[in-house]
Amino acid sequence: MPCLSCTAGPALLILLLFTFETTSKATNTGSQSWSPIVRTSTFAVRGIRISVNQSRSPTPTDVQQADVFSGVPFAEPPVGPLRFERPLPIAAYTNLRDCSSSAAIPSCYKQGAAASDGSEDCLKLIIYRPSGLKPFVRLPVLIYIHGGGFVTGDANWIAPPNNYGFIDFYVSQHIVVVEIQYRLALLGFGSDGTSQIPGNLGLFDQRLALHWVGENIAAFNGDPSIVTLWGESAGSASVAYQTIDSVSSQYFHQAIQISGSFSAPWAEPMGANRSVDSTLQVAKFLGCNESAELKSCLKRATIADLLNAVKKISLMQTDFSLLCFGPTFDGDFVRQNITFAQAIEKVEPKSTLHGFMSDEVVGWSEYLCNKSNVRIKV
Repeated sequence: MPCLSCTAGPALLILLLFTFETTSKATNTGSQSWSPIVRTSTFAVRGIRISVNQSRSPTPTDVQQADVFSGVPFAEPPVGPLRFERPLPIAAYTNLRDCSSSAAIPSCYKQGAAASDGSEDCLKLIIYRPSGLKPFVRLPVLIYIHGGGFVTGDANWIAPPNNYGFIDFYVSQHIVVVEIQYRLALLGFGSDGTSQIPGNLGLFDQRLALHWVGENIAAFNGDPSIVTLWGESAGSASVAYQTIDSVSSQYFHQAIQISGSFSAPWAEPMGANRSVDSTLQVAKFLGCNESAELKSCLKRATIADLLNAVKKISLMQTDFSLLCFGPTFDGDFVRQNITFAQAIEKVEPKSTLHGFMSDEVVGWSEYLCNKSNVRIKV
């Protein structure tokens, strides 16, 4: 069983207490009277200071406030010619970046979204730390990957002002927390089954985010040698994929997988299957031929046209096939000629905690019952 640090003690218990509550809006307040500024290796960011609701802390705490940095970029915006390409490291710039509002981290486009519902420029982090730390202090780091079936979800869902759980349950225990956003659905897991668009860009986004955190988290008082990677649902499956990746696994030391695995039917590599079929259907709707020009055609399309095409194919699906996109065999991140057991043997073993959530799959069950006109009696 992993612990967040050898000195964290009861802090591990909070892993079982965090239930994504949304009831504390009135008890956590933001303050602009003193805006924290952090200088990373490539740029500086300004955050916001938010009070900790100590009554929700799982153990007594002396942490009264948290610094929150929303929208810290870890990659170049994957727009224009970078659409459908692997993420590139963020370039250095001199201007101070304002990361004091949730508006600084728009959602990555989800399956079924409209053009106004997100942004392609979404490869960003939310970073939390206790306020008022001395520069030399180093705290254990918890990195969270959100779920959503690889087609939906975002970091803001469980971040202020929607949710203060990370602050009250984790930062209060002297833990630095990082949330990762990654490309979803067509833009993150689209594939044409060839080397032109091999897929898994969302997993590569996560890998680059882990690298950025390893290089820069010390500036936020995090200890890069004590990093726990945690995910729920598709985030948990992502943790599994990152664990067997020889590059990503260098940047964390233990893992927590809740309600998901790469062996789940909706998360296992799809090969020339759902992601490929969905991508080719989108291309057909847009008049893009299955040729060497397919990727160029999809890059030229407006984001509105891409999303409308995804929405059309979504309406044609039922059951778990509603999740039109997910991991595929790409010959690099996920290789077809190697089993998961063999992949696991090639990386350093990591302590891993497995578990599930209360009310597991209730939302999905409700959707299927409504679709089938079946009533649930509780």
